[in-house]
Amino acid sequence: DLVHSLFADVYADVSPGSTVDISQFSRRYNKLVLIRHLETVLNYSSDMVLGLRSRLYREFDERGAGEVIIPICQAFLMGRSPSGVSNIVTYNFDNALERALARLGVKDVLSVFSEQTYRVRSASLKIFHPHGFLPHEEDDPAGEISNQSATIFSERGYNEQFNQTWNWQNLAQLQQFTTTTCLFVGLSLADPNIRRLLDQARRHVPPTPLAHVSIQRPSGTKLLDNFLEVDLASLGVATLWVSDYDQIPALIEEIARA
Repeated sequence: DLVHSLFADVYADVSPGSTVDISQFSRRYNKLVLIRHLETVLNYSSDMVLGLRSRLYREFDERGAGEVIIPICQAFLMGRSPSGVSNIVTYNFDNALERALARLGVKDVLSVFSEQTYRVRSASLKIFHPHGFLPHEEDDPAGEISNQSATIFSERGYNEQFNQTWNWQNLAQLQQFTTTTCLFVGLSLADPNIRRLLDQARRHVPPTPLAHVSIQRPSGTKLLDNFLEVDLASLGVATLWVSDYDQIPALIEEIARA
């Protein structure tokens, strides 16, 4: 939806008054091809990033997002968990988590979105944005942070991150995958680079049972669910099933008390 709406916005500016049927493109080309085309049309300028940020927050429901984010903050980050969370990796571009923490009065939070911010050591909680960081316009009115951040949204970005094994984004993820138990929330774990890093982490640590946990919703067929369990297990990830995503906040509360 984000790609399609951005496509419509760009073509509304490129060809005013014309109507573009996005479906005719999306049926034939995957989203990476569509995004590469938009980059070409915009001459690889910062307009792509700022347009993406504008579209990202246009219909942003902060209250709705808080229904999941606030319970996570309260369970793991507000002293209610026996072992606190010191690092978070989010593959979203937004700063919804940072804004929720600020409303809860949590301080000493560092958003990590560049080589420079990755090197900062003094922070009680780090929130890593390995795929890019596009803060709300209220928090970045001039777009300075958004333009500094390497947004992994296009084919070029994915290829660059995949090929540069020792960039800070990959190192940050590898550090979590090899030294901590990670809970994956809202991820399909289909991203090739994340899978590669999980594989790499599994090869470089002593053999252990499933090291991480992913919350997933059943597909509706036992065969497909079993397929997913086996696939994630090969990456060192156990599957925790919920019948509906609305159950996630209560489940996280239960995990935090365990």
